[in-house]
Amino acid sequence: MTERQQTIMRKELEQKFVERWPTWFEIGGDPRHTLMPYGFEFGDGWYDIVWQLCEGLEPFVTGATLNTGDAPFIVVQVKEKLGGLHFYTNKSNEAVLHLIAAAEQQSLVTCEICGQPGTTQGKYWIRTRCEAHANVKPGPGMSKAEMIEEIRLLDSNAN
Repeated sequence: MTERQQTIMRKELEQKFVERWPTWFEIGGDPRHTLMPYGFEFGDGWYDIVWQLCEGLEPFVTGATLNTGDAPFIVVQVKEKLGGLHFYTNKSNEAVLHLIAAAEQQSLVTCEICGQPGTTQGKYWIRTRCEAHANVKPGPGMSKAEMIEEIRLLDSNAN
């Protein structure tokens, strides 16, 4: 399995999105049309941010606003990039873009690992972390998904 195919968010959390919005998140979709088969490419700490964003998008998607044309509304990709959330859709309008931008801004002050308040850190590998997870760095050759799993193990052993 390549690094890109590894899902960072726990599968049970991903499944909650798929169950609530099955037509938006085409986890089994064709990668030529959506990158969601690669999963939610960020840590569990941003789960609430993305959930609230999706709830905010519902009125625009379920109404006629974004359900026009040939293709239905889908989420094309959700990932971490440069320490922040990036949420890509196939359709949008000004209100949708505003909601997405607000969620992306919120991610920049929320630890990607645990969801606590955090700061954007790093020079070459930019990340948003709380104080408890600030010094967690990937090991040599370690993918981001492997690093997140290592953090989970460290956190569970600390309790």
